[in-house]
Amino acid sequence: MITLFKVFFILALLVFTSAKVNGAQCEEEMGICDENCSSRCEASKNGKGICVKSSLNGIRTCKCLYECSGNGNNNDNDDNTEEHENQECNMGIGRCGVFCNDDCCNHNCVKRFKDGYGTCIGDIGTPSAYNCVCYYHCH
Repeated sequence: MITLFKVFFILALLVFTSAKVNGAQCEEEMGICDENCSSRCEASKNGKGICVKSSLNGIRTCKCLYECSGNGNNNDNDDNTEEHENQECNMGIGRCGVFCNDDCCNHNCVKRFKDGYGTCIGDIGTPSAYNCVCYYHCH
């Protein structure tokens, strides 16, 4: 009879070995989970969408897991730690506008992500709509 620990151990081993060895991951919540979670994530971040249940409210949300993008430094170092420290994730955390300008956006990003920063970026095709986008280092 297989014990629960053995099943958990095998599943954990499969998860760890299926991940890319050199890739640091970012994650972003993409709203309520539905049948399009994975395709939305793949289209916007070239990542994998998974549904997770929030412990706070019990609602399933779509979480997008994707690899960090580089900062333009394409040196082939053997030191992956340094390489990952230079890679950034980005995540929209809401709207900018009258009540939240660039300073407010940056302040909210610094509170949310260690070593993060934020700026208001305009949506393409909508001249008056701005999103607060946070940039932070991979972890």
